[in-house]
Amino acid sequence: MSKRKRYSPEYKREAVEPARRSDTSARQVALDIGISPNILRRLLRRAQARPSQPPTLPHERRSTCRSV
Repeated sequence: MSKRKRYSPEYKREAVEPARRSDTSARQVALDIGISPNILRRLLRRAQARPSQPPTLPHERRSTCRSV
């Protein structure tokens, strides 16, 4: 089983900015920086929904505490 990659908030902001600023497609920007186009699109959607917070991925919002 492979581990999920974890990206820092700074990396996410740096990944989203070129896609927002350029006329290049999100797919091409993602391939240029070495991440999946689907990941970049998801980060872009989340950045638009919460402009004051860094974009997050679903598995990063999960609580580390679990009920017994």
